[in-house]
Amino acid sequence: MLKLTQIHKSFGKEEILRGISLEIPRGSRCCIVGPSGTGKSVLLKIILGLLKQDRGEVIFDGVATSNFGHKEWHALMQRIGLVFQGAALFDSIPIWENVGLRFLEEGKMTKNAIREQVAASLERVRLSPDIMDKSPAELSGGMQKRVGIARAIIHQPRYVFYDEPTTGLDPVSAGAVDELIFELSDSQDQTSVIVTHDLISVRKIATQVVMLQGGKVVFDGEKAAFWGAEEEAVQAFLRRAN
Repeated sequence: MLKLTQIHKSFGKEEILRGISLEIPRGSRCCIVGPSGTGKSVLLKIILGLLKQDRGEVIFDGVATSNFGHKEWHALMQRIGLVFQGAALFDSIPIWENVGLRFLEEGKMTKNAIREQVAASLERVRLSPDIMDKSPAELSGGMQKRVGIARAIIHQPRYVFYDEPTTGLDPVSAGAVDELIFELSDSQDQTSVIVTHDLISVRKIATQVVMLQGGKVVFDGEKAAFWGAEEEAVQAFLRRAN
C-alpha cells in the first residue's frame, strides 16, 4: 500500500499542496485528476523523492521515506517503474538500450541477456522485438509511448507511476495505452498511479479516483462514485472537461 499523510509543499509564499492525505491499496489503478496547476505533478515528484515535502509522510508498504538516504531510495526504486510524459526516450541510442537502460547502468548482465529481457518486455506491450535496433525517431508516437512503458516494467516493479500517459496521442493510440495499463496492472498485481487529464482514460482503467483542487483532496473514492459525486468542485470540473 502507498499512503500519504498530510503532505504540504510550498514554493516561496505559494502553497501548492495543503495537507494531502490518501491511501492507494495494492493492486489499485488510481487516477489522480484535477485542474491544471493544482499540484498533481508536484505530488508525483514528492512521492518519487524528486522533491522534498515541507511536512507530512510518504509511506510505501509501511515504511516512511522522509529520512531516506541514497541507499534507501535506490532500494525502493527497484520496486518502482515510471512512465514519463512524452515517453522521454533517448534519441541517441537504439530502442533496446532505452528499454534496458536500468540493466545497462547496473552492469550485472551481459548484452545478450539484456536484449533477451528487452525482447520480452517489448512483447508485453505488444511491440515486436524486431524494433530493438531502431532509433526512437523511426517509431510513431504511440509506439514510443509503449516503449516507455516497456522500460518502466522491464524489472517487474510493484508500483508503476504514469505521468499523463495519453497526452499527445490520437484516440486509437490513447486507447491502446489505456488497455496496456489495465492489462499490465491486472496480470502483474501491480499498483498503478496515473496522473491524467483524460477522463476517457479514467473511465476505462481507474479503480480509484483522486481529485485535487487548490492543493487539497476534494474527492477520493471509486470510479462510479466520481461521476455521481455531489461535491460542486467535482461537478464543475466534469462540466469543464466535457
